[in-house]
Amino acid sequence: MLRKLVIAGIIGACAMPAMAANLLTNGDFENGSLSGWTQTILRNSNGTSGVYANGANASFSGQATTVNANGGNFVYLTGQSGGGAYELRQSFTLASAQTVTIKFDHFANDYNASVVTGNGLDPFAGLPVQLALVDLILSSTDTFSTDDQIQQFFIGADAGTNPNPWTSYSFNVSLAAGSYAIRFAQADNQFFSPRELTMSR
Repeated sequence: MLRKLVIAGIIGACAMPAMAANLLTNGDFENGSLSGWTQTILRNSNGTSGVYANGANASFSGQATTVNANGGNFVYLTGQSGGGAYELRQSFTLASAQTVTIKFDHFANDYNASVVTGNGLDPFAGLPVQLALVDLILSSTDTFSTDDQIQQFFIGADAGTNPNPWTSYSFNVSLAAGSYAIRFAQADNQFFSPRELTMSR
């Protein structure tokens, strides 16, 4: 009953125009750590996580991950031997209203073949859940809460043969002045082996 999540950081969240400064610190994990990010592992989750080499096998499950052709030396991986949930987020503040570009590379593999959305991010709440999530939230949003979502960029898992290739995403989002957070999350409690969810760099 093995599952894994791979989250490789964001390439960028920056104010337009495209040449504007990146609003995130260590958005691609290229300093080899989680510096700038806040990681939360839900109580009772059974697994491990960390920054690994781009293309490394997932911890715990040992499932292969694809190399991100866009480059980079590091990704963030988690592996589980039971139900659990992981959240990785980074906050940023806008002093005035502006349009922000959110860019990331991402893949989400599901070896269980049963994506379950709509029941939140708590695998211990008594409802089935099996998903990867990338969204923009208010920085004050509680961990593992789906309240206060500004925009949802990805939910579920990629279709196709595992391990799926990386996909590049880019979104322009108009925001008022305030504090926001980009979040990568995963939750699952469907215990069929092996299972893998992977996310972004």
